[in-house]
Amino acid sequence: MLARGRGHVVSLGSLAGKKGTPYNAVYSATKAGLIEWTPAMRIEFGETPVSFSVICPGYVTQVGMFARFGIDAPRSLGSCTPDQVADAVVQALRHDRAEILVNSMPVRPLLALNALWPGLGDRWMTRLGSRPSNSGRSPAGQRRVPPARSRTGRRPRGRVRPRRVG
Repeated sequence: MLARGRGHVVSLGSLAGKKGTPYNAVYSATKAGLIEWTPAMRIEFGETPVSFSVICPGYVTQVGMFARFGIDAPRSLGSCTPDQVADAVVQALRHDRAEILVNSMPVRPLLALNALWPGLGDRWMTRLGSRPSNSGRSPAGQRRVPPARSRTGRRPRGRVRPRRVG
């Protein structure tokens, strides 16, 4: 792209990378890394004819990992179609937009609230329907692991200290 004198890299992130989702921690972390990688690359290549954008869709209907597992998007979180994601890619290319969120619900105010009060964001994710699938796997295909329990059957409180083995 540098040799050609023009170019644009468009990455496909996710709203899960803007606010980590339960039962999809690895997926959320990789998308968060991609979302933060994009502005860093825009700065690094700022004086060149190559640009970078990231598209962050919410739940994509009809196709993808949620459709494959038969999971509908919680109505309160919104969704988008594959065509809306494609339109966002074209918009990023035409207007050199750094980041585009694609969702039927306005999520930027909620993300701003989460940045100010992370605990509120965690409660929001719990109440708005972030839950595991019925298959025992997350939509990203990861095996769900139940929370750790002590010998008494209760969840440990505070910092869990590893036990010495051997």
